[in-house]
Amino acid sequence: MLNRPFTAVLISLVLLTVLTSCEEINKLFSLPLDENTTQTTTPPRNSFYITTSAVDARGHLLTKHGAYNGRANISPPLEWGNVPEGTTSFAIELNDEDFPMIHWTLVALNPTLTSLSEGTLAGGEEKTEYTGPFPPPGSVHDYKFTIYAVNESPLRMRNIFTNLSGMQDFETAFAASFPAGQILGKSSTIVKFSGDA
Repeated sequence: MLNRPFTAVLISLVLLTVLTSCEEINKLFSLPLDENTTQTTTPPRNSFYITTSAVDARGHLLTKHGAYNGRANISPPLEWGNVPEGTTSFAIELNDEDFPMIHWTLVALNPTLTSLSEGTLAGGEEKTEYTGPFPPPGSVHDYKFTIYAVNESPLRMRNIFTNLSGMQDFETAFAASFPAGQILGKSSTIVKFSGDA
């Protein structure tokens, strides 16, 4: 006949085995607890957004929008929406997330605009001329397009950024130039670009 201490240990081991098996089965068959964790490239249409259609299935910006090495260096089409109320001008920035370089700054865009066609400025003014991505061969960099919705006249927007350097942080320049209440919204989208494209 088994003694009590041995019996207690045996029961504990059996219970532990059963519980572990149940946990593994639950992992295999249970549904995700939070459906919002699903990743998508579709921008949220209930908030201020910016996006571009000039990407391939991998989320890489098309080669013609890159610079140097025979690339066409054409600015890509952009689209934005759900603009904050009170916006009187937009500014757009493109920067390399993996190397400290601003590739494009465009200010004083008309508040009625909701898109830019490929290779056009649509009345805006470049403070840093468009230079497409050109990461080193063998590498892939992330590039971020950011749009700012501002309660400021296009004329003053042009004057504020007259001396903006291409290497200066655009967000820092915005924070220094506008009171917090004048920057009504900000949104970004990130694309990739390969140095071998």
